[in-house]
Amino acid sequence: MAEDHGDMKKLFKAMQILIFYQCQYHLTHVTSDSYDEKTVKSVLAQLFGKTG
Repeated sequence: MAEDHGDMKKLFKAMQILIFYQCQYHLTHVTSDSYDEKTVKSVLAQLFGKTG
């Protein structure tokens, strides 16, 4: 159960980071494109300790 709580905290942190990246991207780019998939995977890998 404690492990589930830890995963939820990591997921929440990942969401905060990705929202921050999205906001920064839209502030610096005129197009409506979203942040790239590589950035998303990188952030999630760092938080959850997974590679690849």
